[in-house]
Amino acid sequence: MTTINGSTKFVGIFGYPVKHTLSPAMHNAAFEALELNYLYLPFEVSPENLGAAMKSLHLFGLRGVNITVPHKEAAVKFVDRIDPIASKIGAINTVVAHNGKLSGYNTDGPGFIRSLEGRFDVAGKKVLLAGAGGAGKAIGITLGHSGINKIFVYDTDINRSGRLFQCVKPACRAQLVRSASELGRIMPEIDLLVNATPVGMHKGDCSPVAPELISRKLFVYDIVYNRETILIKEARKKGCKFLSGLDMLLYQGVLAFHLWTHKNAPVEAMRRALLAAMK
Repeated sequence: MTTINGSTKFVGIFGYPVKHTLSPAMHNAAFEALELNYLYLPFEVSPENLGAAMKSLHLFGLRGVNITVPHKEAAVKFVDRIDPIASKIGAINTVVAHNGKLSGYNTDGPGFIRSLEGRFDVAGKKVLLAGAGGAGKAIGITLGHSGINKIFVYDTDINRSGRLFQCVKPACRAQLVRSASELGRIMPEIDLLVNATPVGMHKGDCSPVAPELISRKLFVYDIVYNRETILIKEARKKGCKFLSGLDMLLYQGVLAFHLWTHKNAPVEAMRRALLAAMK
């Protein structure tokens, strides 16, 4: 752990709650690995105090913060500028404080893409995105601008999936999946299956896609990271290549680290810290 002194630079995370967050372990390990005099702290910020908390970045000299649930959309109105991809997503998860201004970014979608480097090339591929909530929206919009062939958007809430479909449609070929009964017809042409729903997070959860629809040719990405989900177990059983949400968590952090420090993050040190924190 860095010795705190008058030169220590502070970053952190605003959320409600934040007791579960793994980000302090990941980022503080990175600062220690690079011998940077930084410290990452969790701040539990209720929705009614978000505006005051955002103003406090300048007041207390913080270099920036991560923004997590439930503040990602609400925080947008408190920044002075917003990155283009974050603007399209309509939510931010990283803030940089510099020269009296706050800049907002969204590293969730780009972190998802970064985690696939060397494992799966999305260019020209067809994607089934299950889940159109906050994470799904970030992933879907980023994928839409990443050269994919087509994206199929599915959510049990048709209104939510419909809204994401409308957001993605200008960027790439897109199709709205209206019900689970359509998945059997669609799955044979899918290259990448993404679970951006919370299904699998809790013991006893099923798979968001019926196991019999999983084939060996699929690359499966389940953003749930607190346990090995039924979907990942099925992917392993079928011989699919796959990733868990730990990789997305890691790489969104890698990108945030660079925004704050302008240094390349020590990825493996961050990964080790995440794995240790999950035990």
